[in-house]
Amino acid sequence: MRPATREDVARRAGVSTATVSYVVNDGPRPVASSTRATVLRVIRELGYRPNQLARRLARRRTQVMAYVTPDISNPLLAELARQVEDTAFQAGYMLVVCNSNRSADRERAQIALLDEKRIDGMLLVTTGLDADDLRQILDDGIPVVLLEREIPGVAVDMVLVDSRDMGRQATDHLLSHGHTAIACIAGPAAAQRVEGYRESLALGRSGVRPELIRQTEPSSAGGYEAARALLTSAERPTAIFASNDSIATGVLHAARDLGLRVPGDVAVVGADGTYLAGIAVPPLTTVTLPVAEIGRLATTMLLDRIGGIAPPAPRQVTLKARLTIRVSCGCPPG
Repeated sequence: MRPATREDVARRAGVSTATVSYVVNDGPRPVASSTRATVLRVIRELGYRPNQLARRLARRRTQVMAYVTPDISNPLLAELARQVEDTAFQAGYMLVVCNSNRSADRERAQIALLDEKRIDGMLLVTTGLDADDLRQILDDGIPVVLLEREIPGVAVDMVLVDSRDMGRQATDHLLSHGHTAIACIAGPAAAQRVEGYRESLALGRSGVRPELIRQTEPSSAGGYEAARALLTSAERPTAIFASNDSIATGVLHAARDLGLRVPGDVAVVGADGTYLAGIAVPPLTTVTLPVAEIGRLATTMLLDRIGGIAPPAPRQVTLKARLTIRVSCGCPPG
């Protein structure tokens, strides 16, 4: 069966095609409430789906963009939101922040609602969307820039970080201190950082020990529980790489509660470079992301796409993190 058209809706509802357009686009002319209800009912019955791209081109810009994130309580993602909002505000845009709470279903529902609200574009740190989901968003005429996490199989603007290199940098530094029993505690979205950790151990000839790799929730509480299990095991590690700073602070607390000195008994390196690293006790060595650059670059790319001045081919930029050395790894202060 062919898809329903605007003409089909108009014929069954007994109205003109222009009236259907006014209902679908919420203007520019008013429609009586009873007529609107009839048109909407017929749209549902026929399964009519307007050409979203045409609708969006016909609209005036709302000067509103969205930032969809899996966990706004995560210090890194919260700081990224601040950088995005600063750049958007300077360009005359308001930012709507949506927290998907690491639920792909909630993420889809939020994106559908954002489309109804006629946002001009979206910055997306996805939890579980696939290529089909993203194509649907693009087909609806919403410009998108992906942050941090890539969705294979779809052409879209992206600002990524070399996460594998982050794992390598952290582990290389711990190896340089002479550690061989190096554990890794990682969140579920940190697979590339774990791969970098594995690669570093393999090249350093210390070998990968699967029993020293633990997956946990990407939080301080998750880091605490995983670290207690590792630090009370028969094969206690002498160093731990945590895939983010929140996990790393949990590792520090677990070591303290067990009467272990950091870095004397166990060295710790985190990742992301959030404010937590600077206020941790002891101060945390971490692989620092260029958060300000990520936020500015991604927002500028989205503004270019909204304004129609971006190149036709999607752009992908991959940035590097850098090691910020403090005390927790075993280096002297300063």
